[in-house]
Amino acid sequence: MPVLSKSDIDLVVSGHTHRFLYHESSKENKFPILEQGASSATRLELKDGEIHIKVVSESGKTLFDKVI
Repeated sequence: MPVLSKSDIDLVVSGHTHRFLYHESSKENKFPILEQGASSATRLELKDGEIHIKVVSESGKTLFDKVI
């Protein structure tokens, strides 16, 4: 994490876990982290310097909707 925090990172996207999690920037991580779950889908849209994140469950329910 220390090496990554020194870089110019806008968002880290990971599929490591089996559940959806979103971590805001903090002292430990200087960037937000999105962990993609096994039972949801994520759409990332890049436009005009912003990242729109939308996470939807298998049933189609919006779990998370954020622009960074």
